[in-house]
Amino acid sequence: MRTTMDSLPTESLRHIAEFIHLEHPRSLCDFSLVNRRCHAAASTWKLRNIRFDVTSRTKLRHDVERCAEILRQSQSLQHVRGLEINGMMPRRLQDELPDQEQDWTLNDDTWYGTDEVFGDSEDAVFVADGPVAILPEEDEAWAPVVEILHLLPRLRHFVFNCTNQFPPCLLAVLHEHQSQCALHLGKFRFRSLGQDTPDAHEMAVATSSSLQSIGVRWVFRDSNGLDDYNEEAVVSLIGGLAPNLKTVRMVHCRAASSAALHRARGAPRKPWSGFGKGFWTNRLPKGSETVPASLESLTLSGYGPITSEYLVKWQKHTPFAALRYLDLQAGVNGEALRWAAVNASFPQLSELRIKIDRDDETEPKPDFASDCVAFFSSLLPLDKLLLSGAIDPEVFDCIVARHGKTLRQLSLSPHESSYSTTRCDRPTVFTRDDVLQLQASCPVLEELAMPIKRYKGGKREVEIYRALGKMKWLTTLFLNLDCSNTSVLLDGDETPNDPSFDSYMQEFWGSGLQRRPRNGHVRDALVNSAVDERLARAIWDTISTARVGRPLKSLKLWAHSGASFGDSSYQTDLMNMIQHLSRAYLVERSVRDDDDSISVQELGKRAREARDEMERQRERDIERRWGDKRTDERPGLALQIFRRIWPARNGSQDWRADWESLPLQI
Repeated sequence: MRTTMDSLPTESLRHIAEFIHLEHPRSLCDFSLVNRRCHAAASTWKLRNIRFDVTSRTKLRHDVERCAEILRQSQSLQHVRGLEINGMMPRRLQDELPDQEQDWTLNDDTWYGTDEVFGDSEDAVFVADGPVAILPEEDEAWAPVVEILHLLPRLRHFVFNCTNQFPPCLLAVLHEHQSQCALHLGKFRFRSLGQDTPDAHEMAVATSSSLQSIGVRWVFRDSNGLDDYNEEAVVSLIGGLAPNLKTVRMVHCRAASSAALHRARGAPRKPWSGFGKGFWTNRLPKGSETVPASLESLTLSGYGPITSEYLVKWQKHTPFAALRYLDLQAGVNGEALRWAAVNASFPQLSELRIKIDRDDETEPKPDFASDCVAFFSSLLPLDKLLLSGAIDPEVFDCIVARHGKTLRQLSLSPHESSYSTTRCDRPTVFTRDDVLQLQASCPVLEELAMPIKRYKGGKREVEIYRALGKMKWLTTLFLNLDCSNTSVLLDGDETPNDPSFDSYMQEFWGSGLQRRPRNGHVRDALVNSAVDERLARAIWDTISTARVGRPLKSLKLWAHSGASFGDSSYQTDLMNMIQHLSRAYLVERSVRDDDDSISVQELGKRAREARDEMERQRERDIERRWGDKRTDERPGLALQIFRRIWPARNGSQDWRADWESLPLQI
């Protein structure tokens, strides 16, 4: 008898729905439309996690009421396990203003479109805290969230990622009606540490038995010139005030420049006096002792470097031996890595995110590579490693030898400081042999992110793509297409020449007394940066044709640094042109087993189009002002070289419509 979806047992349908939810959540809605029984099985997972983005009181009320209605109609209230609140609740005065909400804002991530490539980034600039006290009218504004919390009987996780302080009404409903629910505060701040007595509600939140994870941004001194003690306060929490705390994320920020901060510069920082006399004894049952929190996840990110003294301070309050996840992306110098190799133990660690900092801006650090090797050799084999910074060849060899057999996810992002005394702007460049080394040493690797040097689509570049196809278990790949050529202005005493350059390409770019690239170098930068959908498909096809083992599921490409010749001074028209050419793409295989088709999506397209329109207007203004009287100081040089690669098409009014990527030399 032929088995159909109608004849499958209910339990089988539930397992299918769970598998779809884990592997491809977007297909869950399609599955739910097959029949009533599939719809019932999918409902367990389809509304498992809900999220609200707060921008106003009115919108929050509307969103919550609509969500509650959907949950009731689908009989899914009991299926919700996670609730997430993001954004900021404005003051009532701001809330009553005409709606000025925008779904696209101007900052570095959205301007360049990198938020779609890497996700949202942490803001590393801090100004000052808001008011300590939460006014009754602000507390009342959260009433819709209180109402929906009452409706969710099996909620397990409540994530609060708002910049507002966690309100009393939400803490009360958690303690009284959701005692089984873990609280996750993504943007918490102690605001009353400068007072003689800490704020009672603030401390109730920080010491709540529901609190499981906390994220805190901290500075040495804020923009009001006031010393900030949030780091010390969190260390005290770990020391025993928050018994169920499992995850801590500390982001070291810099204070925004201000007159008050300038006046306070140089003043000694007073030691923190703690939470106040008697606070500890008042919080503990009589005769009991404090028990440090057993952290499973610790993040120390933001500004660094992390020194051995800094690690010693954290080790006193945090049992490193219990950590399963460690993020040290603030940057760890060699001396701290050597200390950790000898004095720290991480027997439970399975995922490490770390930036290794050569820290050689004042003097060379000849032992840096050996310090790194000592640290990575001291760790038990990892499942996931995301490594950035000064990745020397010895460090790469150590990682694949020590951790390769167990690694399922690996991210490599080499970087060298522009102020380095030994490797100024010369990060490690991975070759075909390095990829083959990964293939031989990492037999279960499923996710890989790494930079690939562009060579105008030539043989060296194509060989790397083919080598990536040999990795049997690899399903997710992110390639940073590095279009830089820092050797042009950094190597030797004068700008190198290339025998393949004709007389025009051998001429120096632009004018001035400083060392300059040649026109041929600029041409190569334009060619390397020109990444379009056609090239994205060609790279996918090259990797897939060489595939051995599981098929590739997704490929992300990001072209960058085309205007980097080893100097920070560029002409505006070249920079704008390269920003237009440098695209990011996501290529995905169909989820159907019987379908090898792919979809290609440009990431950051909306941001690019907004930049392009702004530049068109600027060019029109310049054309009206100067006409054909262009000089080296006015836009036109980059366009001259551009036209030698891509002549104007018939009827074209804009160079942006005239280019396409050069084909791979397969």
